[in-house]
Amino acid sequence: MKKTLTVLFLIIALVIFSTSVAAQSAFSPIIINGANSDITLTQGGNDERWGYMINWWGPDGEWDGEAALTADFTAGGAYKNDVISIANVDFGANGASAVTINISNGDEDTKPTIGVFIGGTQVASIIGEFTGSWDDGLDRTADITGDFTGVQTVELKYMPEADDMSSGTIFSVSFTEKAPAPTEPAAQDEPAAQDQPAPPPPPPANRAPKTGDTGTIILITLMLMAATGIVILRRKSKI
Repeated sequence: MKKTLTVLFLIIALVIFSTSVAAQSAFSPIIINGANSDITLTQGGNDERWGYMINWWGPDGEWDGEAALTADFTAGGAYKNDVISIANVDFGANGASAVTINISNGDEDTKPTIGVFIGGTQVASIIGEFTGSWDDGLDRTADITGDFTGVQTVELKYMPEADDMSSGTIFSVSFTEKAPAPTEPAAQDEPAAQDQPAPPPPPPANRAPKTGDTGTIILITLMLMAATGIVILRRKSKI
């Protein structure tokens, strides 16, 4: 039983390890060569200039798609609509503000136009000027549009709009990290209102005399006076 569980655990760990791929930072140069397993080359259907499909070219410039790929192999034979795809590129939490590709062009009469795509959306276009040799690349930089964060797939496409487009060899690509968005200051708590002494109660209003009580008193007084008068008159009559 224990051996079975151990074997099962090892199989699960192996599957997880084999399927998990570490992302590469977008802000360090990503070298375009045959040793990077995240890079794939896609033929766009236009190879009339050279007669070759886009493929990995060996250190001596030969087209060799069958040999074991190493860091000496670069993407060659590219033409209109061909694509270099780079998976697992991490743009972090801030994203990128610009892209730089290092590209060569040995034909001074042509200018390869490279479209830069992130997550399937074109974010920039870069024109590769004449560099004097197919082996000598120069950095070309362009601002990018859109906000892209986290792990994405980057595609470098040889755009079909360019006239007499030469191949151009892309040696690396990197991005400039965007500055973090400013954080809003935390809301300050309003100071608690100071307790104010309660206002003094209003003075009692003067009570008006009750008219009903006053009339009663006057009536009683008149009755007492009348009774007193009657008593006096009776005494006088007896005298």
